[in-house]
Amino acid sequence: MRPYHYVMKSLEKGLTEIFMTTYEVLFAFLRNEIAGAPLPDMRDVVIDEVALLRLASKHSLSHLLIGPIDRNGIVISDDFRKKLVKKRKIAVTRDARMTSLSESVKSVFCEKNIDYALLKGLVVRNLYPESWMRSNCDMDVLIREEDLDKAMKSLLEFGFTTEGETNYHDVGLVYDDTKLELHFSVKEDDERLDKVLGRVWEYLESVGDNEFKAKKEFFVFHLTAHAAYHFMHGGCGIRPAIDLFLLRKKWDLDRDKLDGLLKESGLTNFYNALKRLSDIWFDGATHDKLTLKMQKYILNGGAFGSKANAVSAQIAGSGNSKLRYLFKLTFLPYENMCVIYPSLKKRKILLPLYYVYRIITKTFSKKGSSARKHVEIVKKTEKKRVKIDKSMFNELGLGK
Repeated sequence: MRPYHYVMKSLEKGLTEIFMTTYEVLFAFLRNEIAGAPLPDMRDVVIDEVALLRLASKHSLSHLLIGPIDRNGIVISDDFRKKLVKKRKIAVTRDARMTSLSESVKSVFCEKNIDYALLKGLVVRNLYPESWMRSNCDMDVLIREEDLDKAMKSLLEFGFTTEGETNYHDVGLVYDDTKLELHFSVKEDDERLDKVLGRVWEYLESVGDNEFKAKKEFFVFHLTAHAAYHFMHGGCGIRPAIDLFLLRKKWDLDRDKLDGLLKESGLTNFYNALKRLSDIWFDGATHDKLTLKMQKYILNGGAFGSKANAVSAQIAGSGNSKLRYLFKLTFLPYENMCVIYPSLKKRKILLPLYYVYRIITKTFSKKGSSARKHVEIVKKTEKKRVKIDKSMFNELGLGK
């Protein structure tokens, strides 16, 4: 990671340089914007603007930089300022669109007598100092699975269009440039997590008309489970730690109920570690060996995880063997192969031939370029890194 430094003027000859890493400066700004924590006097700071913007953008947090910079009188270039102001304007505009569209979706569902619950960012953004600060890529709304066809028909009539195919827990829709993930389940396709997530409607309560909301302990559990799922698949970004920090500060949680949900899904260690990390980043707590490992993994992964992180995690889950991982990746289970090749359905006897076809196309055709890049990442993944990640996953209770 490129260093960030600021240079303070000295009364004596020359300059005194104080070095900070880019992520330390980013978190100083985030603490100021999200938690109101004061910054040191940085009026004479010389910022590595390229590195700071790259890291903040990687985690979808660049819209939060201009506030602390302006409030604290930090001098930046005109070009950098224009970029940051633009980022904030985009976030504010997107938030306004999302607010308006979510109200329209609620009205449609009430009119059609469809039970629903807002999920994730649509709820937690109200705990931020300003709702636009919680950047959302899309809206997440849960309905009952038996209402899926009626909900889809109603939304299409309203003006939504479908985006992609229905997967194991949602279907994607879009209105103008705003995306909606219509969930009929909150399962994460992970047996441990789905023990609780599969019972989602047990933890929802009516708030009038057809609207439901998650009980606070389940909401925090769901956020933790979702973060854990992405963490296991390449990284969850900084945002879940911000969410968890604000939820803990502003909600009165029943720890016995929350602990019960976490224990049932094996998430106790992960929750406690993510909680510690949020306190380190936003409340001045001190790192330990585990949180340092998590921090490096999360920062490298960005908001949506990285292929390098994901590969290392998967190799660790395959007994530290690259060959075993590549074998599992090539010879997917029949159910997964049917998703990739729908024509294989009800023709399981042809599975070996489809494996041969898959190997040939991934090895020689233009369509297989991403697969070949994937193999190159596997080759370059160091044993030391896999060992560290495996140790981290085991400590977090996420090991396989």
